[in-house]
Amino acid sequence: MPQQTQQQPKTTVLPALETVGLAFTYPDQRPVLREVNLTIRPGERVGIIGPNGAGKTTLFMLSCGVLKPTAGEVRLFGKPVVTGDFHPEVGMVFQNQNDQLFCPSVQDDVAFGPRNLGLSGDEVAERVREAFTVTGIGDLAERPPHHLSGGEKRLVAIAGVLAMRPKLVIYDEPTSNLDIRYRRRLINFLQNSRETLIIASHDLEFILEVCTRVVLLHGGTIKTGGNPYDILGDIYLMEEHGLERPHSLVPHAEPHHDRAGTR
Repeated sequence: MPQQTQQQPKTTVLPALETVGLAFTYPDQRPVLREVNLTIRPGERVGIIGPNGAGKTTLFMLSCGVLKPTAGEVRLFGKPVVTGDFHPEVGMVFQNQNDQLFCPSVQDDVAFGPRNLGLSGDEVAERVREAFTVTGIGDLAERPPHHLSGGEKRLVAIAGVLAMRPKLVIYDEPTSNLDIRYRRRLINFLQNSRETLIIASHDLEFILEVCTRVVLLHGGTIKTGGNPYDILGDIYLMEEHGLERPHSLVPHAEPHHDRAGTR
């Protein structure tokens, strides 16, 4: 009688972030988000695009438990997000990095989160070293954050989030006020990031280089999503929602040459 092989049970991979029927309205205002259903898988780098007022930052605040949904639910790795609770699985880098930097030195700022987790001094020091290595800002350790450039502040804010070791990192307009050098450094860093990423940005060239999927949010609802090149390269879709195609996706006519070889 042939020996039967026992099948291994299939393991279910929980979404990194899942919103179900998510809605939110600020007091005395029109709804900001309406019936947002979004699933982000572990390891994805998802770009959230849309015009100003689309609800991107509100979606992020709900995902972190800062705001309470008017309706619907947010789950992080299968667990419901409870408003006001600390959710170590997720970290957020704010658009204005000054909102996250308040200690007398870069070292203290990056260590602030791990210290508040109740870790030992050695564990905190290891988290700080790890974050410095990943972001390449160890030489700034003793500098006061308010003396740094915009690009340096951005990397310090990122290091402070990474020191908490979140599995999901949210970036709100990460290239704002960055010069070309720091923008490229940030692109290279995020392309090699191990965490699941959600990024909102009006810098669509940046989204094109970094993200593996794009979601278009407009008027508080998800209009479409998919491959970044397909979404961002659709001229009619982009114009309909007040956006411009990335310059790299705009066809360029070849220079005209006459028979003599001159233009």
